[in-house]
Amino acid sequence: MMLLGDKIKQLRKNQKITQDELADKIYVSRQTISNWENNKSYPSMDFIFSISEVFNVPIDILIKEDLEISKNEKNEEIKHMKRNSLKQEQNTIQKNKYRVVLNNLLRMRLIFLWIGILFTSYFYFSKTYLDYIWIPISLIIFSLSTTIPIEMIKKKYQLKDKYDLISFLDALYK
Repeated sequence: MMLLGDKIKQLRKNQKITQDELADKIYVSRQTISNWENNKSYPSMDFIFSISEVFNVPIDILIKEDLEISKNEKNEEIKHMKRNSLKQEQNTIQKNKYRVVLNNLLRMRLIFLWIGILFTSYFYFSKTYLDYIWIPISLIIFSLSTTIPIEMIKKKYQLKDKYDLISFLDALYK
């Protein structure tokens, strides 16, 4: 595969034209021709047209392979963007799952704690169902055990209180 700069150089040498002579014919500096031939810069369409006239070569032959390379690069860029988009989507799904679990743990903790406290106080003060007091006490213990994963998250991300946790979740899931 030959780039435009290589084609210019080959055409110029085939016709035994120096860089200075080509530069004079299309009104640019010799350094510009050198940059084109070394693929350091790319000529504008006006100069590509002038080059095609000087060498009597159709424009599409001059730039066809460059267009193919550009198309391949764009395709690779699109593939890369799709891969990144898929990874980002998977991360978002994982973060949302994490947030749902955490919110459910917080809710369960509060619900079981309040139900346990209400029933424990009822059984204790009524003194009629003291044999069943283990049920609300189990609810309280369960609600406290849901605190362990929450505390692990707080420790892992160095969060101090409920407000830090809420701020962390809001920042994480925006």
